[in-house]
Amino acid sequence: MDLLVYMASLSPVVDFKSFNKEKIIALAKRYPSEFSSDKLVRLGDQLDNYIYDMKKDDIFQGLKGLKELSKEMLVLILPVVTSTVERAFSAMTFVKNKLHNIMGDQLLNDCLVTYIEKDIF
Repeated sequence: MDLLVYMASLSPVVDFKSFNKEKIIALAKRYPSEFSSDKLVRLGDQLDNYIYDMKKDDIFQGLKGLKELSKEMLVLILPVVTSTVERAFSAMTFVKNKLHNIMGDQLLNDCLVTYIEKDIF
């Protein structure tokens, strides 16, 4: 039940009237593997920025629920997700060529990770 109450605090209805930063932070605390103590400290400021931007941007005005908010957020992140997938396929053409065509899935995965994340390696 708490999960539903916490999620409802993200509702965009009536200019995000039900937004409650403390409830969202309490929800994040239920996922310690995703939110370390450092991330929880920063989450408060990030939520302040989030609600400020949401109330200011015309795109998010007049939304009637979490479903509409989710659709708008998806539209915003879709180009990033798509470009990441395209980047992976582009890297695959460099790694898996005619000489390496019989490469197994695990070796291909390992090679792709090191190629894509070459700045880290």
